[in-house]
Amino acid sequence: MTTGSIPRHLLLFALPILAGSLLQTAYSFIDAIWVGRFLGTAALAAITVSFPIVFALIALGAGLTLATNVLIAQYFGAHRHGELRKVVDSSLVLIGLLSLILLLIGELLAPRALRAMRTPPEVLPLAVGYIRVYLLALPFSYGLFLTRSMMQGVGDSRRPLYFQTASVLLNTALDPLLIFGLLGFPRLGLNGAAWSNVIAQGITLAALLFYLEWKPTLVTPNWRCPNLDSDTVLTLVRVGLPSAAQQVLVSLGAVIVISIVNRFGPAAVAAYGAGSRIDQIAFMPALTYGLAISTVAGQNLGAGAF
Repeated sequence: MTTGSIPRHLLLFALPILAGSLLQTAYSFIDAIWVGRFLGTAALAAITVSFPIVFALIALGAGLTLATNVLIAQYFGAHRHGELRKVVDSSLVLIGLLSLILLLIGELLAPRALRAMRTPPEVLPLAVGYIRVYLLALPFSYGLFLTRSMMQGVGDSRRPLYFQTASVLLNTALDPLLIFGLLGFPRLGLNGAAWSNVIAQGITLAALLFYLEWKPTLVTPNWRCPNLDSDTVLTLVRVGLPSAAQQVLVSLGAVIVISIVNRFGPAAVAAYGAGSRIDQIAFMPALTYGLAISTVAGQNLGAGAF
């Protein structure tokens, strides 16, 4: 992406990312329909109040994986493959440790956070059960963010889309099976929606890592002896921290809004959750194009094409 038409590169690179985001949003709509229509208002409200807490925990990893994308794009454009490999290995160790630490923190503090947000009494036990299961997917989510960021950093936005599509389809298929106990699966109710996400993301991450081992690239992780380079880690934190902080602030704003909406009862919370899913669509083109710009700009900066 360092030669030829920049607008064309941006468009072709951004379209698969946008398609993946739209697929993920489509799943969230389907999930809300299953939960809201068949499990009731309180169940949909439980998902809604859980989201800001989950988003806050994910935001830290998302910020650091954005730094991974930027650095890999620069080193790829500059043909500095040694430094690129250091970013891959250091990101793998850093993100892996961070995901486990935040998983533990989330499991311990999420119930208290839900109470502090004045979650309605009829919603609170549902939300606690849901978020405790949902957070088990945190290491898988971080792993998927990281592998997608690395692949996108070297200009590959199509293959991550294939795996994301598979994840959404698997998640969509598992939802009714685990919620209602169909085809011999256990009937888990609202927690079934959370478990379907955990299973789908775990399987997708395993498949994506297997693919990278089967067809090695510059961003294939070195599982035998990952090299944690202290200078690279500091650079990742320096580049990624502002983005992570920005996203955490957005999630804190969502916590405040949900805390206010909680005063009006489960129906209001569920309505807010349904509306916010529609609102997400408006931001997708800008966010997708921003990621495409950072990748294309990073490669051209590394190549000295500016």
